[in-house]
Amino acid sequence: MKIILVTEAFGSKGYGVSQVLSRLINLYREYNIALKILSPIIEDKENLLKTWEFAVMPSKGKKILWQPFQRKFFRTEIETFHPDLVHVHGIFTFIQRSAIQAAIDAHIPVLLSPHGMLTPWLWQQHGSGYALIKRIYWNSLMKPVLQRVDCFHAITKNEAACIQYEFPSASQVLIPNAIDLNQIVALSDTELPNKTFVFLGRLHPIKGVELLIHAFQKVRLESDWRLVIAGPNFSPTYGQQLRQLTDELNLTDRVDFVGPIYGDEKYALLAKAWAVVVPSYSEVIALVNLEAAAMQTPTITTVGTGLHDWAESGGLLIDADLDELTQALERSAAWTLEERRARGAQARAFVQERYSWQAIGTRWINAYRQIACGNLGNHSKSQK
Repeated sequence: MKIILVTEAFGSKGYGVSQVLSRLINLYREYNIALKILSPIIEDKENLLKTWEFAVMPSKGKKILWQPFQRKFFRTEIETFHPDLVHVHGIFTFIQRSAIQAAIDAHIPVLLSPHGMLTPWLWQQHGSGYALIKRIYWNSLMKPVLQRVDCFHAITKNEAACIQYEFPSASQVLIPNAIDLNQIVALSDTELPNKTFVFLGRLHPIKGVELLIHAFQKVRLESDWRLVIAGPNFSPTYGQQLRQLTDELNLTDRVDFVGPIYGDEKYALLAKAWAVVVPSYSEVIALVNLEAAAMQTPTITTVGTGLHDWAESGGLLIDADLDELTQALERSAAWTLEERRARGAQARAFVQERYSWQAIGTRWINAYRQIACGNLGNHSKSQK
């Protein structure tokens, strides 16, 4: 099988979608799937050349990522590579629009992964005026093309509902995000976790970082408890706002902003935490929940992440609410060391069963084969 993967950015040091894609292409390697990556931003080119084909697409504009010959670029790449399937990631820029149009021109099946970009929170985050403009752009330029894809990929049940709302007759496949536990070695039982809560992820309003800082200030804990906030800034001004909030709440001596971290340093931070906190307002299975569980560290996360069954993991599942988060921090801090370790072991076993590539990898392969063969898709596409 041959697959073209289209994304706005790809690289091992990325967060969010980039992390998902890095794991997905490892699956391609395991099943001997030929791959070509098309993106305007591609890191690790030397490593990619050893295994995969790729092409850096031309684009202009930070928001819509468009240039006049974009559709021709995709059509040429498709005609040259002859894929069985085009897998498009993301849903709001002209990259996705042009790639889908080119695949339709070439009669190649398309699988589209929105990655949570249809959630209501993202529509309303800048107010009603922004939401109206976004809806006009969506209805006039994006939706008429996107509704012609063969199949949508939903990561959670919440996302499946959002897709169905926008595209009631579209085919869907539900496959959660996952991690490869074979590549993650848990911390030794002889090493003790610190009195530290950890947030790891992009510093973005949707992540609930401000909520976490307020909850940490409000919770009744001894002064030796700390909060570590790790990850790249969504914007320089937003990162500065978080630091100013920390200062205003007199938490400067107890909250550490450590910036983006990767690889072994990241896993060491997760492993040594008492608990990892993922207080997102909306997300499609933040991978940090799974990574922390792989390191036998329980997490506190919200129903907005789509992990409807996370209460069974040994961690805590709450609403994105200040009082609930404060109570969860206090409750987890009261765990004995024995309970903390037991919950961590439970978390890794839970992920092994439900959210590991070992458990769900074959679901991706089966979905690709069915879509490529026309057995799972929008059979009315050619008539629209």
